[in-house]
Amino acid sequence: MTADAGRVASLAVAGRNAGLKDRGAFRHTLVNAEVPIMEFLNTLRAGARWLAVTVAAVAAPVAAQVDFEPAEIFDGRTIEFPVSAEVVQAKARLARGNDKIDPALRALVAESSGLGGLAAKAQGFGVPLGASGRSAAVALTPGRGSSVDELIAAAEDRGAEVTEIFEGVVYASVPLDRIEALGDAEELHYAGRQARYYPSYPAAAAAAGRVATDGVRAIGADKLHAQGLTGQGVKVGILDFGFRHYAQLQQAGQVPEPRAVRAFNSSGRWDAESEHGTACAEIVHAMAPDAELYLAAVSGLEEQIVQAAQWLAEQGVDIVSFSGGGHLGPHDGNSQLDRLVEELTSRGILWVNAAGNEGAAHWGGLATDSDGDGWIEMGPNGENFLALRPAGDRIMLLIVWDDWGADPALPTATQDIDAFLYAYNPLTRRPVPWGRSANPQRGRGPPAEFLSVAAPRRVPYLLALRATSVARPVRVHVHAMAPAQLMPLVPDGSISIPATSTQAVAVGAVDVRSGRLEAFSSNGPTDDGRTKPDVSAPDQTRSAAYNGRFPGTSAACPHVSGFAALLKQQQPSASREELAARIARAVRPMPRGAGRPNNQYGAGHIDASKLDGVEIEVTGKVELPRPWGGAITFSELDANLKAAGSAADLGLKVAVGRQEYRVGDGLKIGVRADRECDFLLLGRDAQGNFAVIAPLGDDRTRLDAGEKRAFPERGTIRVTGPPGRDEVILIGAPDPLDARGWRSSDSISVARVSYRVVR
Repeated sequence: MTADAGRVASLAVAGRNAGLKDRGAFRHTLVNAEVPIMEFLNTLRAGARWLAVTVAAVAAPVAAQVDFEPAEIFDGRTIEFPVSAEVVQAKARLARGNDKIDPALRALVAESSGLGGLAAKAQGFGVPLGASGRSAAVALTPGRGSSVDELIAAAEDRGAEVTEIFEGVVYASVPLDRIEALGDAEELHYAGRQARYYPSYPAAAAAAGRVATDGVRAIGADKLHAQGLTGQGVKVGILDFGFRHYAQLQQAGQVPEPRAVRAFNSSGRWDAESEHGTACAEIVHAMAPDAELYLAAVSGLEEQIVQAAQWLAEQGVDIVSFSGGGHLGPHDGNSQLDRLVEELTSRGILWVNAAGNEGAAHWGGLATDSDGDGWIEMGPNGENFLALRPAGDRIMLLIVWDDWGADPALPTATQDIDAFLYAYNPLTRRPVPWGRSANPQRGRGPPAEFLSVAAPRRVPYLLALRATSVARPVRVHVHAMAPAQLMPLVPDGSISIPATSTQAVAVGAVDVRSGRLEAFSSNGPTDDGRTKPDVSAPDQTRSAAYNGRFPGTSAACPHVSGFAALLKQQQPSASREELAARIARAVRPMPRGAGRPNNQYGAGHIDASKLDGVEIEVTGKVELPRPWGGAITFSELDANLKAAGSAADLGLKVAVGRQEYRVGDGLKIGVRADRECDFLLLGRDAQGNFAVIAPLGDDRTRLDAGEKRAFPERGTIRVTGPPGRDEVILIGAPDPLDARGWRSSDSISVARVSYRVVR
């Protein structure tokens, strides 16, 4: 039996595990299984009839599901994972190669002349191809003592086409047959794969309408519109992955005519490749209907995002909205795109970014090997593996760890970790080698492994990370880049780049239908310990672009961008820092009772009713003492207060001890009047809710002329929040109130004092 045949036969054993009772098992409910295509075809060419039957058992779309209880495998034991001599030799060959060239680039060059599609091979190595399809999109960094200009000259002499320069990094398209020649350049420190970024958007939900207003109402932005805040005069740049069908939505009135558009993508068309940007523009327009939109389309390469962002800055935009992210870089605010955000925000631009959708597809932890078996402990009980449940026919994993060195643009990883994927047979309890990524980290290059392999859909998989040379417990992130579930799941630290930036407003996603945080919404903290996201906003909102609901932090991000446009109109002179601070204050805390900010919701869900200087009608009633008219709605009470006379008529005065209180503090209120009057003392919180402070019964209470009183008479009132601007209101009536209460009086006077409540 050949090695390939034995591999498929082992999987067939798992495929025969039919009809197992579902006991809450880690269930693989997938279809259309396959083995890696070249091995599969080579095996079939061998003509083994029994093997064709075996493959059918594994690959049949209707094959029985394979179940196994997590407790059966996560029981504290370790598994002995085979690593063949061939793998060791292959890594040794990579280590002997030119360490100035990314091992993935060298591996792709070695296979570029063989059979099979180059695009598929490039995907397997995680290498983005250039527009020609025979070149690689690379990022070049100059060696110490060499300038960027010197590196450009050396690269161009070796056939590279330079496409962009940013922060000392030279982006270029290099023909595959010229990549190895780059390694001869003394001016080069490292030639790596360009990072690629993706929309923060999971699979679309079922169709549910065509108007993107449910998120607007959830935030209360419609009430701001009624007060004339519509984003007029504000420029919003939308950096995204395509604006397909924009013209149709514009004709239908769902999006405005953009002020300017530009394509930086592979197709050269801004209105192609994806509806994702159109859906984001739809939300920004719904939130800020009079804002001017500037659209920049990218395919996801880092150089394109740099170019698009710089172009938007040249257009004079006030806000950039980017519903995308990636993970090939340090998660501590020092990646190239983090630096890009810092560069744009230094010009006064507010950068709003989706937090990412990897909260349900991430594992993070320290690289520890306490039992000395050579494998990093990742399971809930210290097991040396993760279990995977792919949702398609491919497993794609990115593994990065915090070993970038002093300057991430010049990565100097020395902690060497290798990634191995195994198909697991729950009957024999043995792992079968299925894929690997074993790049040498020896002082030059990034701390990263990328693993992409076709995978039968009914087979359990285990990921094991080999601590090849680990001298300290670096923090490791495992990201499932193709839809998959990991077990155990660790959402903490799943925040994407550049939401990791210290200057970006990172946005988490809250389901507009339930008010709950989406399980996939990426969590903080960053690797340097900062809380992320900064705020949260609705997703699963109706979308004409998708003719359904738009899920993901991709949808949450433009809600905040549009909200920021309303604030910018209200305060045109507000700086970027002031805008970001106002957004963080204009929230309702989530979840209730939790600390703020937190690594799930940030400061909370944005809420227009919490804005400073904006009065929004709220619904509800308050029961006033009977002489003051009994039950009254908040809106009617508010209207009566606005129509009341001057406080000077009665010389009313009201005071609180401080301008700022923390939740839990004790508050004391002082009142006085120059003339005798009946009085009513009310409190109004940051959400617009009224409450009676005094009198608390139906008895009429009088203030004598010149009398000073304190409330409460004993003790203090406990400040409960929510954070924001609270108010104390003193109402006086000089004459006894009749049966109709204070609403019939022409001489009611009002005095107010406000204070801020903070956590």
